Amino acid sequence: MMEMIGSTQLLCQQCSAPLAVETGAKYVTCEFCGTVNFVDKSQAVLHYAVRPTLDEKQAAAALRRWMAGNQTVKGLDTAAQIESQIYQLFPLWMVRATRNGKEDVVLKPAAALSIVELGKLRVPAADLEPYDSALDGAAVKPSVPVTAVHGWLAANEGIATEAIEELALVHAPIYQFKYRYKDQSYTALVLSLIHISTPRARTAPAAPPPAAVRRRGCSARR
Repeated sequence: MMEMIGSTQLLCQQCSAPLAVETGAKYVTCEFCGTVNFVDKSQAVLHYAVRPTLDEKQAAAALRRWMAGNQTVKGLDTAAQIESQIYQLFPLWMVRATRNGKEDVVLKPAAALSIVELGKLRVPAADLEPYDSALDGAAVKPSVPVTAVHGWLAANEGIATEAIEELALVHAPIYQFKYRYKDQSYTALVLSLIHISTPRARTAPAAPPPAAVRRRGCSARR
């Protein structure tokens, strides 16, 4: 699936078995021969998936709770009609680099999506697991190549290519809803187990709801 990113399989230096590499780890013990391997991720592109914690019913319930909240249009939860619900694994580029003497993690969407705040998410390392090809059916293919990420990091984040310690493609679980309110169509995203710096999530429904609402679990757009 991922021909365009050239994801890397790191192998044990002793027995050449595939290594299960956790993000941020510099040493990995081979599950087959027990050799402790030093892992240089600076030239590798690893691939992870975020472990989901919401099923379809829980995602729909999260959306309804947001609709009923006091930061959107009154009565949205009863007036809105949910027309469709799709589960997707959305791709994000995760970059671990040293900036101003400190380690920093930057996320950038790896495919087109109008909600730019996805880049402000925080994905705990404990929630990541090696990507399995069995997930391909739900995974959105990345459209932002590695070279574009390097250029964007240098131009917008002040991170040179040589400062990158780890570059990984992360597929994050997202429920996408289509709903109708007052004869207008809207899209809402419910994010499963993705965190930002505060325990809330992103929302930007179109008028007449307010321009931006933040609450854990949902994002919406027209």
